[in-house]
This record gives sequence, structure tokens and C-alpha cells, in this order.
Amino acid sequence: MDRIRTVQSGHNDIVPLITSSEPTSYNSGDVVIQEVDDTPLFSPPMVASPEIMDAKGGAYRNFSTPSSGSYRKFSTASTTFDMEDGSQHGKESHHIKRFDHREARKSLLITGASKLLITIFFSAAMCITLKSWEGFRHPIVLSKKDLRVFNSLTIGLSLCLGLNLLASLKHYASVFRWTFLSRRYVSLEVFDLILHLSSLAKVTKLMIISSPGFRGKTWLRRFRWFKDVRDDGTKWMWLACLAWLLINISSQVLVALLSLFWPTNNSELPLLSKGNVTVADLNAWYVDKTSPELAVDPEKMMNGAPLDAAWTYGMAGMAYPVFNFSDIQKDLSGQTGVPIYKGDGTYTYRFFNREPTHQWLNYMVSSRNITVKATCTQLELKDSEVQNRDSGRAYLVAREPGTEEYLEWEFPEIASGSMTYAASLDPHCGDRCTNFTITQIGIKDDPVSKTSVFICNSTLSNVTDPIGNKDITMRTRSDFAAVYGTNGFARTAAGAIGWAGLWTDTWPDRQYRSYIQGNKWSPARNMQASEVEDLLMHFTINAVAAFDDHGIRYNLMSQTVVPTQGQQLDIDWSYIFSILGGICGIQFVALVLLVLFAHRTIIRDDSYFSMAMLLRPVVSRIGEGGMLLSGDEIKESKALKWKKIRYDYREGADGEPNRVAIFWEGRDQKEGRKSWAAGSYS
Repeated sequence: MDRIRTVQSGHNDIVPLITSSEPTSYNSGDVVIQEVDDTPLFSPPMVASPEIMDAKGGAYRNFSTPSSGSYRKFSTASTTFDMEDGSQHGKESHHIKRFDHREARKSLLITGASKLLITIFFSAAMCITLKSWEGFRHPIVLSKKDLRVFNSLTIGLSLCLGLNLLASLKHYASVFRWTFLSRRYVSLEVFDLILHLSSLAKVTKLMIISSPGFRGKTWLRRFRWFKDVRDDGTKWMWLACLAWLLINISSQVLVALLSLFWPTNNSELPLLSKGNVTVADLNAWYVDKTSPELAVDPEKMMNGAPLDAAWTYGMAGMAYPVFNFSDIQKDLSGQTGVPIYKGDGTYTYRFFNREPTHQWLNYMVSSRNITVKATCTQLELKDSEVQNRDSGRAYLVAREPGTEEYLEWEFPEIASGSMTYAASLDPHCGDRCTNFTITQIGIKDDPVSKTSVFICNSTLSNVTDPIGNKDITMRTRSDFAAVYGTNGFARTAAGAIGWAGLWTDTWPDRQYRSYIQGNKWSPARNMQASEVEDLLMHFTINAVAAFDDHGIRYNLMSQTVVPTQGQQLDIDWSYIFSILGGICGIQFVALVLLVLFAHRTIIRDDSYFSMAMLLRPVVSRIGEGGMLLSGDEIKESKALKWKKIRYDYREGADGEPNRVAIFWEGRDQKEGRKSWAAGSYS
């Protein structure tokens, strides 16, 4: 071969180049130099920085050092090129990097751990977001706007979590590939696929062409992906690819599954909004719209339909559940009616605020409540035999405990074995009180064998004021009247168990009702005063509760506590923690494998320029005439087809640094290295 001398621009040095005197031809993949070209084949090398630099692999350092005497010294502005292995030798200096296993492991650990910490951060942010919207102490009721914000946050966090996990796994794959490439000789197609391990499509193809089941099947090669099926001796590669695909797919599936375990359900508590609130109108028990003339006769109203209405409401509340006063019920969906609360010798009812258009769907327990208290005294009978007057009225001779004088106590009806409640129409015991004369006539050899007479007072308290900013606000007089009611309303409720709705000349001062033995209001046993008190209070509070549930309505305008249907999160934390733990666990296992096995070789960065430097010995066999060739065309070229290569290094002699190179099967050493030696590399 001839040598020519050419002058580089900007320099006076004369540079020797090895060139071809004839056009390039191919002979079993070797390049034969046949003619001389008057242009340099390669650019001058980059000038190495004199400072210590960390590469992306983090395992080595850069130096600018003079070359040893074993290299010929030419001009510093040019280089010579070894056409045998494609490596480039500097004339005066090498770009030297220091490789150390401990530093490599440390760098990989820091880089991988930082990505794992980001995953943990997004997982923690997801948990905090879920708990913030679920509620730390009490459930939070969410509006549509709240749900939109929540969905936006969780979607964003899920995307960040998934993208960070995907990027982390891609980074781990880009690090692992150098370990795979340095283990054995592989075809150019496999070498290219391993370089693209960060692409799941490439990993899938690598799994297919490495799978033992596809080897030897010539008919499969008519398909594009199967035409490269070869036996490269990588018996385990398809398993590694399959495992990597499963890790990537399962990690993304886990991220997608997260949203299945925080469904939104209808809230047990109402969502408060602005608008009108419907409450019970405690002004009257009954309004007769078909007979307007009755409205101007209070006496007839007092003794007619309103009294019967109060009794009807009391009977309607017979099935209403009774709870302890400390056990406040807020959800009526599983109840037989509105709840009633029993205290120490009293019964209490808590009113409900309702949304006008959906009164039995959207409601809220109010802080307003009303309480009934009854007291009874059992009279001492002189004779248990019922006496009759000439007028037909029945009476018993009895006296109050602690007195000496016996009196005649009249009662309107004789109902043997049953209880008769006679309620006074006149307010003898107070504006909000009704007094009773209650009799239980005994029968010989009957469960009710004893005749008893009780005198009782039943009093309904005032409605308590609403408390707090989550209850109604009264703005007008009519609002106050509807919410707090009248004394007449309360007295009617207090005597509800005795009202018949019939006004008679025989008993103008009272009304009465008898209940058959065995009825809830007439138990089949001899009654005591405390038991009668309980019956009076229970019936009265039943009437108030039933009226609040489906009685006359009044709308309070311009309220801020309209109960509407809200949403609340129903988070299954066991699944959430399991999924997030699985995601972090997958990344942690990948990090452990990375630290244990990926520190054995020099890890190159992802720069295309760096990759071009590494693969220059390969593409140089084609020459500059292949600039427009695609990757598949390069691998199928005559100079490279059937060739196998490996990522390796040549050991330096006489203290020279080891030289990173591409090894060719059949020319370089056969066995791959399990681990690169620590030291200097160029």
C-alpha cells in the first residue's frame, strides 16, 4: 500500500494515512484496500479534558495523558486508523477513563435509589391524597366539583407514578444491556436488539428469535420477525426477556388497578348547599282546604279534625324505632321510620331538615329537638267495683296517696280488661300540657285482674334553638312560628293518645279512647304508674315524629344548609397498600439486581455519538458508501452478514490502558468475561 502525505487545515504537520489504492471490494467480510484517496477517512480525535469527569455509568474517570512510547508519535492534529479492528490510535494522547467496581456499584445504587425514592414519593402522595379526600377523622362529603379535583389529582399522580416507573425500568434496562453484550458473541441483529432493551417491542422480538421453540423452523422465516431466528447460544435470553416483559406489564397493570379500589358511593351524610329548606310547620296539625268555614271557628277546629289528626299521627308512629338518646341516627335508609330517642324518664325527637324536591332522599338531622315528660299518680281505691249514677255516668271512689278524703272519679267508658284514656280539653296543667284520667278495669281470672285509676299530666317542651352553622336560620316571623310552633300544637300533641276527634254534649270537657287488651297501648297485665307514663310519652313523641316525617310543610328561604346527595370515597386500603407495595417492590428488586450484576462492565451513556464511536469498527467495514443504508441493510450487507460480535476490551501492554473494542468471533478470544478488570481504559 502506498502512503501519501497530506496537510491538515490549520496545521503544518504532515500526516501519514493508510488508504486504499483501489475501490473497496468484499471478500468473506474483510476489507481489502486497493486504491489511494486524497481525503482523510476520519476526523481528528476530540481533545480530552484535563479535569476529572463522571460518565453516565458513574464508574470511571477521564484523564488526558500522553501516550506511552509504544505508540508512534505523529502530529497531534491527526490520527491513524487500524483497518483490522477499526480502532483509532491517538498520536500523543488517549482519552482515558478509570473503571472501579466499588465506584460503579455506588453510582448505580445512587442513581437507582433516587428513582426508587421518586416512586415512593408518588406512592405516598397518592395515599395522602386519598386520605385527605376520604377524611382523617370523619368521612368527607364530596360535591361534583370536589370529585373533579380529586379525579384530576389521582389521574395526575397515577400518570406520574406510571411514567416514573416506566422510565426507571427503561434506565435499568439500558444499564443491564452492557452486561449482556459482554458475555458472548451474538449476531448483529441480536446485538442491535440488546442495545434497544429499553424498547418493549425490541425485547419481544428478542424473546421470539431467542426462543428454542422457533429455532430450526425454516417456514417461519418467511415472516419478518422470524427471519432472524438463529441459535446464538443464548439459551436463557428468552426467559430474561419474558421476565422483563412481565415486570413492565405487571407494573403498569398495577398502576391501572389502583383506581378500582377507591370507588365513590352515595354519602351517608348530606352535602350542604344553598337554597330552600323544608321543615315541619308546627302551627297546626290539620288544615281543611275543602271546608274553609271551619278555619274561622277555632273551637270546632280544636275539637274536630286537628285532634283526630294528632291521634292518627301517633298511631302512624307505632313502628318507629327507639334508640338511646346518645345513639344519634343520621341515616334512615335501614329504618322503619324516623328515630325516636328515649332518655331518663323522657322521650325526645330530633327534627329533620329536608331538601324540598327530594324530602325522603335528601335530609339532615337538625340540632333542634323536642322532649315530652309525663307524670302519673295511681289512686287508692276504696272499692274496686264500678258505680253508676242515674245519669249513666260511671265512677270509682278513690283518693290520692297522702290524702284522707275519698272522691268520686268519673270516667266515660267501661272497657273491662282494657285501658281507657280520657284527655282534658281544658288547659288545667299548663299551656303545653294535657291532663288525663286513665282507667284499667280488672276482670276476675284475667291477666288484668286489678282495677286501677291513674291521674296523669303530659307536657311537651319548647323546641330547642338550632345550634351551629350547619343548621337552619330563621329570617322572618313566619319562619319562627313554623319552626317553634304554638302552645296549642304542643297541648294537642301531649293528649294525642286520648283524642277521638268527636265533640259530644255528654262529655264537653274531655275526649277519650279505649284500646283493646293486648294492644301496644293497653298491655295485658296490671299496669303501674311508671308504665303508664311511658305509654303517654311514647304516643306523644310518635305523633310529633310522624308529623315531622310527613305532616304539613314550610319552606325556609335563602338557606345555606340545604341537604343534597353527596359522594364519599370507599377506599379499600388493604388493596391500595398491596398494590403500591408491589410497585415499589418490583422497582426495588430490579434495583437490587442492577447493583449486584450490572457493575461488572463499563456502562456507556445513551448518546448517539457515543454509540457511533463504539460501532465504528462495525460500520467501517462497509465504508462511506453506505451512509444511506438502513439498519437492516447494514446488517444484511455482504461484509457483515453472519458476523457475530461482542462488547469487550483489549488488555493494555507495558502499562498501557485497556482499550474498549468490539470483538469479532473467529478472530478475537472466544470466551467472554464475567467481569471487567478494574483499571484504566481508553
